[in-house]
Amino acid sequence: MNKFLIAIKKSFRNFGLRVSIQDKILFSRHLAVMAKAGLPLLESLQMIQRETKSRSMLKILKQVISDVSNGQFLSASLERYKDLFGDLFVNIIRVGESAGILAENLNYLADELKKKKELRSRVVSALIYPAIIFIATLGITIMLMVFIFPKIVPVFQNLNAKLPATTQFLIDFSDFLTNKGVVLLIGLVVLFVIWSLLLRVNKIKYFYHKVLLFLPIFGGVSRDLNLANFTRTLGLTLKSGIRVVRHQSS
Repeated sequence: MNKFLIAIKKSFRNFGLRVSIQDKILFSRHLAVMAKAGLPLLESLQMIQRETKSRSMLKILKQVISDVSNGQFLSASLERYKDLFGDLFVNIIRVGESAGILAENLNYLADELKKKKELRSRVVSALIYPAIIFIATLGITIMLMVFIFPKIVPVFQNLNAKLPATTQFLIDFSDFLTNKGVVLLIGLVVLFVIWSLLLRVNKIKYFYHKVLLFLPIFGGVSRDLNLANFTRTLGLTLKSGIRVVRHQSS
């Protein structure tokens, strides 16, 4: 329960903020160029702030600039936004700062994010056609249930005969959609919001992804996508100076 409350608290802390992959690419690439050119970090962040068009990035950069001007590391400031940038993004920058290779690591991040964006675009493109077919089928079914089926229900009622179970189910379902469709829609929205919050709890998130791996079609796509992300991420961490296993001295 405590983890769930903490996850909800973090969600509301950055509520309304959204950082796209393209925003991360531009931030990493521009900061890498300025760092390689020898510009001070604070001045570089201020220049990026003046050029950015994203409202979320403007708000984030305002806080980051304030933290850096007060002596904090860039990675320490981005730590509060790790649910937006991701642990990998923050840790790669942290290693770059500590090892003096910030510009190189930022370029690695930009390249990795660009590949991730391209892979995501391919997956979305492959799923567009099935999604359109599914939505069209669902829409036609709802229209038949709400607008067409109620008009032919009196015909069945006038027969004064016992209807098959499937036909009776369709009649009852059509009546439910016609009279309580709005309530059903509101309930689905509420369930979606609750489910989105529950997915921020690690145990529930792991269980969901475990089930997803065994689903037909989606399981195969999920496995291939995660394997591609894993290998690229591992390559990025090794290239940026992070060890596969960190040894901690007692």
